[in-house]
Amino acid sequence: MAQIALFTNDYRAIGHIDTELRIAHKSVKQMTHQLQVPPAWTYDESIINQIFKYNRDNSEQSVTHLVIQTTDTNLRYTISFDDFCDKAYMQAWRQNKNQMQYVCLLTHWSHNQFNQMKLF
Repeated sequence: MAQIALFTNDYRAIGHIDTELRIAHKSVKQMTHQLQVPPAWTYDESIINQIFKYNRDNSEQSVTHLVIQTTDTNLRYTISFDDFCDKAYMQAWRQNKNQMQYVCLLTHWSHNQFNQMKLF
């Protein structure tokens, strides 16, 4: 499985593009990272720009879905990249008002319990 790291503006790797599954994936703690008012998931503008660039350069294997795996609640949230682009809106990032983020309300995401298979 080929993966391409996704980096924030301050060079932190926060997720990856899985080129075989054609998803952009990140794992987060829901209680820490989910926007509470309104209930939503956010992506830094720089991350979405990296996905746009990847899709432009790799049209045959473009990212079709965003996936957020929560490490504390064990939920998996999924949205098509097209729906995200259609439904999300921009706002200033709460930790740094000079940076922008995309906000997509929880009502636009599908979610389910993620059960990791245990081998032993």
